[in-house]
Amino acid sequence: MVVGENGILNRVTDASKKTNEEKDKEQRQLAMAEAAMNFENKEYTDKNGEKVTIPAGFAVSEIEGENTIKDGLVIIDSNGNEFVWIPVKDFENKFKRVSGYTTDGKLQNLESSEIDGEGNNSQYESELTKKEAKEMYASVKKNEGFYIGRYEAGKDENGNLVIQKNMTVYNNVPWSKIYKEDTGGAVELSRNLYKNSNIGVKSTLCYGVQWDATLNFIDNNYINSSCSLDSFCVNAKGKGWDSTNYFNGNPNHLTGIDLDGGKNCEKNIYDLAGNVSEFIMEFIKIKPYDNGTKDLGRVRRGTGFDYDKCFSSDRSDASFTGYYDFIGFRVALYLK
Repeated sequence: MVVGENGILNRVTDASKKTNEEKDKEQRQLAMAEAAMNFENKEYTDKNGEKVTIPAGFAVSEIEGENTIKDGLVIIDSNGNEFVWIPVKDFENKFKRVSGYTTDGKLQNLESSEIDGEGNNSQYESELTKKEAKEMYASVKKNEGFYIGRYEAGKDENGNLVIQKNMTVYNNVPWSKIYKEDTGGAVELSRNLYKNSNIGVKSTLCYGVQWDATLNFIDNNYINSSCSLDSFCVNAKGKGWDSTNYFNGNPNHLTGIDLDGGKNCEKNIYDLAGNVSEFIMEFIKIKPYDNGTKDLGRVRRGTGFDYDKCFSSDRSDASFTGYYDFIGFRVALYLK
């Protein structure tokens, strides 16, 4: 009666868990209401004395563990979309792309490139992307950080892009529908999330440099390419993550799902190493032709259910215009 499967202790534990879930739900709803009334960017100081700018249209989650910068500060908009602040205190040394790791701890030797804040590596990018990259870099430098989607991109019941827990993963979408352009795919969807609104940020498809800054926030050895073999960046499965959240239509193909008794989360950020891998703004030369030239592709980060390993820093390539069930994307925000 006391310790059995349906015993008193288990029932008390279940009741306590449901009570905590209801309290968290209430806190989120309060934050959403506050976000709807926040019409300007505001400075927020957490209980550790660290400061961050909360953009117009958002509010801080006051759930314990979600309201401090060191643990991964979560902000919520009035629709329930959630993002996490990634601090970049040492911009010159910490905001740069870093080689990913293989599961044996070796650095990847993958030749990829990305437009930067000076407009370098821009020969394959649209004018809009050139402008966006310069603005993003300048914002990260000025504000000492940026926000990243707490979850990989999801769809609500109407097929709209959302950044929320327990949503169907937004996969089978190309980086772009037009070769060497950035329209009709993950890039345009990301940019349109807060387009023409009074929100105090601009939304973009996550850049490679932002992905790497996020991993360095999780493990500060990452930026120096000195992660240990049991680091989340090298072996996320060792931390309780699992890449096999979805396969052949499994209904658990959802964002933010905790798996196998382990929490699918680091610094309040979910899905970086599992479920689906994610398109980012990096590009890469792929598909060698007979004449020695190469076609241009896009980089995906993390691992999807097509992998039997699970690690967050992996870089691999995919076609600009390809549709894949094992590739999704992630949205990032920079302050206006």
